[in-house]
Amino acid sequence: MIIILSPSKTVDFETPAPTKKSTTPHFIKNADILAKEMKKFSSKELAQMMKISENLANLNYDRFQNFEKLPQKQAIFAFNGDVYRDIDAENYNEKEMKFAQKHLRTISGLYGMLKPLDLIRAYRLEMHHRSDYWKKLLPEHIKNEDLIINLASNEYSKPLNLKSPKTNVLTPHFKTHKNGELKTIAIYSKIARGTMANFIIKNQITDPAKLEQFSEDGWKFHSKTENEITFAR
Repeated sequence: MIIILSPSKTVDFETPAPTKKSTTPHFIKNADILAKEMKKFSSKELAQMMKISENLANLNYDRFQNFEKLPQKQAIFAFNGDVYRDIDAENYNEKEMKFAQKHLRTISGLYGMLKPLDLIRAYRLEMHHRSDYWKKLLPEHIKNEDLIINLASNEYSKPLNLKSPKTNVLTPHFKTHKNGELKTIAIYSKIARGTMANFIIKNQITDPAKLEQFSEDGWKFHSKTENEITFAR
């Protein structure tokens, strides 16, 4: 079983990681190739391609130009966006970190798929810019997994071809009661994905039926189908 998450655009390479333990990304050679390709783009081209501000384009242009010299940090401690807000990796004990290393994966436009302790450098490359590159490599990489808990966004889960009949997938959804209806509110759903990932790790869950016990932040089990499970609050 693996749990998949999206990465975050925001990263923290200033705060020291609480451990020196680290691993090497499985697709590190592919990441180096993609980083070299990204060096060819000007700051203006990056702004247009990524639809980002001039300042962000300049930042990421500099990152790619100096990629090999950038500091490295373990992925689980580097990503710090909304999805990672409730992932309490800094306080994981040895057993919890070992479980996370075995079961948690972050899908990345540059690195393909990351384990928590994989060393990464600061980058910005969203999956839709390189989905064609990864759509053969990633499905092959996960083909032997007996279950995938899909906590990634559509953009990042799409290259994995999770709709294949050969793939056993369970996708949690998080919906909020609003004006008499259950609605998906993007920011709440994004945070809840990380909250659930943390819940799975802290409780060492490998039986998908136990996900129904998830009740963090007021979420309660609502309904379930063969491939989806919905929580509401």
